Amino acid sequence: YKFLEDNFGSDFYNIYYKNEPFTDEFRLYLAVINIISKNIITECNYSTEISSMEVEWKAKEIFGNIDFKKISYVTSDEKLSIIYDQEKDVFIITTKACSGFDYTNGGIYTTATDYSLTKDGMYILEKAMYLNYNYDINGNIIFSYHGGINPTDTVIANNIDLVDYSKVPTYRLVFKKVEDTYYFSGVQRQ
Repeated sequence: YKFLEDNFGSDFYNIYYKNEPFTDEFRLYLAVINIISKNIITECNYSTEISSMEVEWKAKEIFGNIDFKKISYVTSDEKLSIIYDQEKDVFIITTKACSGFDYTNGGIYTTATDYSLTKDGMYILEKAMYLNYNYDINGNIIFSYHGGINPTDTVIANNIDLVDYSKVPTYRLVFKKVEDTYYFSGVQRQ
């Protein structure tokens, strides 16, 4: 989920943490972000056009043999817009900020802890916790690592090295295996 937050994708919190099904907007977003993520690290007002074929190919590379819909999507904060131009058969991508996430307003911090491969798929385990920070009276940053994914969850540490991961929820990213390829298929709380 950190990848999503870093790249304007916090709209998809419910897909990751409330077990909502993948949407066409999510598939489109993830395909586009995987294509442009390196560019938007340094270019804060990025704009480009990408052929619909390239976006569809990327979506199918991530999600498998899906019915890809050519739609438009704009994030709720309007920092990323993906507009489908039917006449040219391209997606017009525009960002209004650099990628990266400012934890001043809070967000989800994740860290991968394990993975496993089976005959049916690949599973990545990650710990997820809410993280924000503020400043003390001397102007020093005070981090707040919460024992869950909500700002109302108890603060369990002010230093990442002091986090007791047994108090942090675990989520499993599921990649189903089809032939010899793995496709992203969901997130489950453990």
